[in-house]
Amino acid sequence: MIIKYSHPWKIALYVFFAFLKSLQVVFAAFIFQKFIDFAQKPQGSLIKLTVFAVCGLLIFGIVGVIYQYFYYKIIEEINLNLKSASANYLVNNYAGHNEIDSSFMTNDLKQIETNSIEAELSIISDLIQFLAAVVSAFVSSWIIALVFLIASFTPAVIQSVFGPKIEKNSEKWEKSNSNYTNTVIETHSGAEMANIYDVQFSMVNRLIKAAKLMETALFKTNWTKGMSNEMTMIVAYIFSMFLPFAIGISFIVSGRLTLGTFMMIAQLANNFINPVVGIFGSVNDIKTAKPILQKIKKIDLLIKPQGSKTATASDTFQSLQLTDAGVSLGKQKIFANVNLKIDSGEKFSCKPHQVGENQLY
Repeated sequence: MIIKYSHPWKIALYVFFAFLKSLQVVFAAFIFQKFIDFAQKPQGSLIKLTVFAVCGLLIFGIVGVIYQYFYYKIIEEINLNLKSASANYLVNNYAGHNEIDSSFMTNDLKQIETNSIEAELSIISDLIQFLAAVVSAFVSSWIIALVFLIASFTPAVIQSVFGPKIEKNSEKWEKSNSNYTNTVIETHSGAEMANIYDVQFSMVNRLIKAAKLMETALFKTNWTKGMSNEMTMIVAYIFSMFLPFAIGISFIVSGRLTLGTFMMIAQLANNFINPVVGIFGSVNDIKTAKPILQKIKKIDLLIKPQGSKTATASDTFQSLQLTDAGVSLGKQKIFANVNLKIDSGEKFSCKPHQVGENQLY
């Protein structure tokens, strides 16, 4: 989505600032190590170390603000492009195809923003953060870093179990949501007719039934996704935190690793776990949006052959000039000997006048 509907330079800048932002975790872990080492064996100045830490975090704060700007700017651009394509399709209705409706324009496009665009941007950010943490940890101690790294991929097992079910439930919810929106519109437009024929009860029941089907489908989708995320988190903590911690402490006891270095790797390991969990959560979100994405693909296929014309100055009305113009309807003259020039934004009116037996304007 982001490659197809956003400018490459914006994506490149987003990736660049996402990389700089990911170094904030590395910097914080490094400072954390220095504080622990200073507590165990004071060397240098604690004040200088503190000032260095604060200044560094302020710089990363500025980087984070710029990162957020490009994050939301890309979302804005993609949303506008999607709405433009959808509006083009909706107005022209390409050969009677009915891929979108009011539900798509109001609800589905918002789902695309949350469950597809934001999810793809989050995957990029999480992946960069994951790589930055892994490289830094391996530089400190490759053995402990390798233990944390292997353990961090255990959530993939949970994803493989729940992924297909999430996708199936989301398809049912999308259909139910579309049906509910159409039922609301039909109920609103038919309310007066229902009062005339005394069928209010039936129309209300029909709307309630559609709402129940939609909410039930939404519950199943959200519950399956929530259960997957919770199970992923539990497995991640067991295999990516507790077991590696046990191994790391044994290294400290045996003198093969300092406490400061281990705590630095442990802190970086959070960015093994959290980005991986975040990536799998974003993948779940994208699976939820898959039925809507299929509609967008169909719309693109229908619009592309027609071509999309960009409005230019020549497409906009500038002026109209008539010289000795006349219009006849059968033998009756409607206009005769008309000379005028109308510029954009002007208004004019004509009064009838008699010429012989004909009334001209």
